[in-house]
Amino acid sequence: MSPPVPPSCRGDPFPEEHRLAMSSRILWLLRRALPVLAALAGSALAARAQYHDAGYLSGSLEIHLTSGSGVVTTLYDNPSALNGLAMDVDNRRVVFGDGGTAAGAHGLLRLDPAARTVTTVVTHPSLLYSPLDLVVNGDGDYVFTNRYATLVTPTFTRYDVALFKYSPTTSKLTTIATTLALGAPGIWQGGLGVDIDTGEYVVQDRNLANGAPLLGITDQGTIRTLANGLDPRHGITQDLRTGDWYSPAGGQIFVVRKSATSPTSLFAGASGHGLHSAVAFDRASAAAPRLVSRYRDALYFVDPIAAAVTSVVLSETTATPWEVTFHRGRNLASIRTAPGRYDVRLSFPGAASKAYAIGLSLTGVRPGVVLADNRVISLAPDIFTVLTVANLLPGMWDPGPLVLDAGGEATARLDVSGLPTAGLSVWCIALVLDRGAIVTIADPILLRL
Repeated sequence: MSPPVPPSCRGDPFPEEHRLAMSSRILWLLRRALPVLAALAGSALAARAQYHDAGYLSGSLEIHLTSGSGVVTTLYDNPSALNGLAMDVDNRRVVFGDGGTAAGAHGLLRLDPAARTVTTVVTHPSLLYSPLDLVVNGDGDYVFTNRYATLVTPTFTRYDVALFKYSPTTSKLTTIATTLALGAPGIWQGGLGVDIDTGEYVVQDRNLANGAPLLGITDQGTIRTLANGLDPRHGITQDLRTGDWYSPAGGQIFVVRKSATSPTSLFAGASGHGLHSAVAFDRASAAAPRLVSRYRDALYFVDPIAAAVTSVVLSETTATPWEVTFHRGRNLASIRTAPGRYDVRLSFPGAASKAYAIGLSLTGVRPGVVLADNRVISLAPDIFTVLTVANLLPGMWDPGPLVLDAGGEATARLDVSGLPTAGLSVWCIALVLDRGAIVTIADPILLRL
């Protein structure tokens, strides 16, 4: 059956018969697509754990892979400061910053954990003097805080901190914003993230003298203060279900609730919860959300609702980690291949040849779709979700083969190059299916078109 075709019209661009035809077309599309969404929302495999189980990457003077049982494996040993670990868009290699030594690199490097080989991305002895924290944005660029050197006089060098962006496709390095723009000293090394709601880069300033603010910085360099009064260590993370931000602080973990301007303590002054220096939220679709926190001699799993902590003693004591991330945990990643054109890469290790569904939303990630087993599909469905899940936007949206390859991977494509989409936000999510039931739900990603 073909969809109804709107009649030609003159004069009024939207006469009554045209509006009726458009409504008829939308209803036809909905009838086609809603059974797909209903089947997805109604299916679940309660026995399937949603937590990342491939290990936890952390680093300071070394990069370690820690198993869920506490076994520590050293992947890379370097006497300089290693910061800002993040899985690259291929979900295989790890991008990180290297503070360098007298004879070492100052810049960004990539580690292949399987081969244990390191390659150089970009280096500079003064401009990239000491990269601190790093994220990969929706364009596939590396965004990182970094201490850079400025020669003030022949005998005096000043060290300031800025937020930089490096494009691995164009090799272009851009300064987004600097602490000098604040008019006060800043120490942007308490953590870095990307806000799933706004696309802003969220920076944790460690300078207690200026209130240790949590800052939101746009890609154009506009800075705003989100909250004040934290006591940060390293690493920040966002709860995708709520939009709240969490920041470790030694024996405490602080949380900045959505729209709040000051933090509260997750443990409310209680002691005995261990020491936390690096923290990250596990996969948002787990039936019970949890934080993963890494310290020198322990791995912690934290229930943010009950404020309960489970600890695992490590097989090897390490230097204080400044970052923790999930090995092969980037199930979705987008890359801007041209103006208005994006590749969306799916990577689900262990899901070879499984079917998948992928969809977009113009609304956001909340409220998500709650499944019968309490897992959450973190996407707010709208008409765009219906059209993209059902593959009804040919030429604009290609969901890919809808079956993962032997490596658990696939690529979808979005092309809005012919539309006026500047500043538009698009959220994306993917589900792995097994005989019609949902096996795994990816964390959502945000594309700022």
